[in-house]
This record gives sequence, C-alpha cells and structure tokens, in this order.
Amino acid sequence: MKKQGHFFIVDLPTFDAVCKMEDPDATAAYLVLAAGTQGAGKVTSWSREAIATRLGFNWRKADECVARLVDRGFVRWITKSSRRARLELPIYETRQKPSVAEGRVLNLVQEGMHPKSDTEIRAASRLCGMGWLASIEDGWCAIDERQIVAAFLPLSLLGDGKGIATETPCIIERIRKGRDAMAFHLLAHLYAAQDLAHLGGVDSRLLRKTFDKEQVFATADKIVWKFEGGRDWVNWTTETIPHRGKGEGRGEKYFERVQLLEDAGAIEWLIALAEDQAHNATIIYPVAILRHGKIVLQEPESLTGQFATAAAVEIAERGEAPGYWHQPGRYLLTTDRLYRQASLIGIPRLRARARTENAKRWMADRMANCSEWEDYFRKVLIGHNSDKLDALERAKSRLQCEFNATSTIPQCDLNVSSESAMHDAVLRTCASGGMRS
Repeated sequence: MKKQGHFFIVDLPTFDAVCKMEDPDATAAYLVLAAGTQGAGKVTSWSREAIATRLGFNWRKADECVARLVDRGFVRWITKSSRRARLELPIYETRQKPSVAEGRVLNLVQEGMHPKSDTEIRAASRLCGMGWLASIEDGWCAIDERQIVAAFLPLSLLGDGKGIATETPCIIERIRKGRDAMAFHLLAHLYAAQDLAHLGGVDSRLLRKTFDKEQVFATADKIVWKFEGGRDWVNWTTETIPHRGKGEGRGEKYFERVQLLEDAGAIEWLIALAEDQAHNATIIYPVAILRHGKIVLQEPESLTGQFATAAAVEIAERGEAPGYWHQPGRYLLTTDRLYRQASLIGIPRLRARARTENAKRWMADRMANCSEWEDYFRKVLIGHNSDKLDALERAKSRLQCEFNATSTIPQCDLNVSSESAMHDAVLRTCASGGMRS
C-alpha cells in the first residue's frame, strides 16, 4: 500500500473468484484484509479486529469470515498472534493447467535444466504462451506466479481518507447490506476502468446514460439543443458479462447492482455535453453532477450547467426560467453551430477517491475548465438579462465558499501505464449491447 496515495491494490482475477463465493460478508472482509497490505498487496497486517471494526461485526463473525476465506484458499495465516497477526493473500491461479507432457518440461526448467528434444522445445513454447515459462537468452525460466491485474481502490471506501474506521458506516459496509457479493465485483471493475483525466470518470463502454436530442433554435453561429430522458446503457464486455442474465431482461441484475452502488454512495454521474456518442468522445463542457437522482448544485460542473442553460434560454428567447431546463432528464443547452453531432451523455464517476499529486492536478484542471466555460456563457448573458447573471454570480460566490466542505475527495488518475494494467492490455471489443429504459 502506497501510504502517500491512500489506496490499496486488489488483483482482479483473484477478487472475481472471491466474489463468486456469493458470500457478501466474506467478500467485504477480503477487501478489509486487502486494505491492510503493503507493497505488492500480498501480506496484510489487518485481520479479524480490523474486519469487526469497519464492518460492524462481532469478533466471532469476523473470525468466521476469515475462516471461510482460508478454506477456499484466498487467505493463508502466517501468524495468528493477536498482537502481530499476519495473513497472506495469494494470487488465484488462472493460467491453463499444463498437460502431463508439458508438466514434465516445466519441472525440468524449474530444476535448472533445459529442454533439448524437438518435442520438449515445442512444449516449452506452449508453456510460454500459457504464461508458465519465459524465454530468455540461453533458454527458458519458470514463472512461479502470474502477473497481477491490478485495480487501485481508495482507503476511504473503508473509513476516512486513510481507511481508519469512523462512526458513519463506510461504503463497503453499506454495499454489504445489499447482500449481493457481485456488487463488489462491479465496484472493483469500475475502479479499474476509471480514467478521470481523459474520460471524466468510468469508461462508458461499461456503463453510460444517453439522452434524446432535438434542435429547437439556431443562429448564425450557435445551435440550441433540447435533451430529455436519461437511459442507462451497458456493453457486454469481459468486465460486464459476469452480470449478464438471459433473454430480454439480461441487463436487469447489472443495473440493480449499479443502483445499489449509487444508493451506497459509491457512484455519482457526470452529465456532460460531448461531440458525439462514441465511448471516447471529446467532452465539450460539463453540465451537472447527479447523486441519488438529483443535481448537486454545490459542484462546479452543476454551476457551469446553470450558466449554459441560462445562455441557451437567452439565445432561444424562450422566456422560461433556466432552472426548469436544468434538472435530471431535462436540459436546454447551446453549442457552436459546427457541433452537428453534439450529444448529452452520462458518465459514472466513483466518489471515494485517493489523494495524490495527480488528484490535485485533476482537480485544478476540473476547476479551470468549469471557470473558462462560465466566462464564455457570462459573455452571452451580459447585456441580455442582468437578473439571471446576478443570480448565477451569487451562486458562484457561495460555491467558492462551500466547495471544500461539500465536494468529494479528489480521485487521482491511477490508470497510467506505470501504475495500472489497464493501459497495457489490448482494448477489449464489445459484444452485444444492453439497455435499460
């Protein structure tokens, strides 16, 4: 665990296997244990007491959770001393099991010898492809353990910014109450797919909102758009297929788990105007932050959206109050006339965030971008409707005073090549899509 970043690492294939136990108590306990790891995330100094404190368990229930994890091979005791308890979190083996002939070659390499016959060399090549051997200059070497597929989770999921238990139930405890272990699976994969600096939140191929669009007015250089609706979409990728059901309701479980994460305070939505509906579309400007189905007016994106709506109302000369067109499922916005394919999208964003230098830079960029767009729309309003502009300026003044207290902790962009396996992997192609109306 990198203490300066206040996050911990879980290996996704291992955690996927833990979730498939369908035991929400043991799965939540595993996350507590993982939060106490150091470095590579294999040995934890947190044990039964940490579980009991953060999940509200009594000592016996915490001990039973650890025992179930030990029985399934996800945890091993190093020492059970109450003062210096140590547990190991081994990596779950996902590599294809070698055949008998391949096993003999693998044993040969592990004993320091090298395959010589053509048959043994071909077997060694297959073992390289399976991840059991690596080719080196003078032969092969054995790979004792596969490379981890890391997801970086903030310690604030389990308490305060450093993971210390608080009087308020932590996010993991709140999710556990939903009694669905696969909700934790979804949470971990959303963190692995979050890229704030480039996407504004989670990769929209896993989850997004879409809106119906209608052009309502146009000038020589601007278009005013009406957006309504807000349907949730999912693409069936490697990460989301474990949640897919059958038939017309194949996305039902997935969206139920998304709702559970929202109710637990793990997810908020960035509503933004983008150049088109592609998963990697460039964001034009932010419009709102939604939590529990409501716009959070204290967030800078929501204030930018109010400025944008007020400007759109003035351009269209509709004479309607800006607030009426700036609410969940109903937005009036304006763009440059060249943005013919402009689309309103909803991007999920995880609320518990680590504190790093990257987080500070992301927050600074976020504030600067919102401020620039507010200045742009302010120029549209100047000379048209001073009352609306004055009201927005007062809202901005309150935001500057209240922002530090009301905003969530910034999330660093952990998904960089030096810290995450996400960018090293070949992008998965999407299978058939699913939608919830």
